[in-house]
Amino acid sequence: MANIRIGRIVDDIWQNILDRINGTEGKVQAEDTVLQGKVDTLNAKDFATSARQDAIKTILDAINAKDLSTGAKQDAIKTVLDLLNTKDYATNAELQAVKAELATIKANQTSGNQKVKDEASSSGLSANRPQANAVRAGYIYYSVDTDVMEYSNGTAWVVM
Repeated sequence: MANIRIGRIVDDIWQNILDRINGTEGKVQAEDTVLQGKVDTLNAKDFATSARQDAIKTILDAINAKDLSTGAKQDAIKTVLDLLNTKDYATNAELQAVKAELATIKANQTSGNQKVKDEASSSGLSANRPQANAVRAGYIYYSVDTDVMEYSNGTAWVVM
């Protein structure tokens, strides 16, 4: 009896090995011809019926008939593009003029030709003295013809 069990176990092992080699491991093998015939009938069946295909075609035709890119949408886009085209962006000539001016400023700064006048005092004839509000407060002016030294308080000259 033990030999029979061992024989069945060995047969089962060999069958499993053969199933793995044949690619049928874990698959039910239909040996009944009636069952195989029903499986063949199901495999031959066209589940995509003509009615279903017609319904799908109707839906696709409806989608194709829609104007997804409407004329109104295109006109709105054209309006925005036209508006952008009217904007006055810096032209190449304007950019070249700015670049040339910057080059001149740089050349003057590096050559010493750029003069900055920030005097705190000056002297001259009293008739040539600037208006007190034309200079900054604290500015000193010495009139050489009258021998008077004055400073500006921002609105008037004050004798020192």
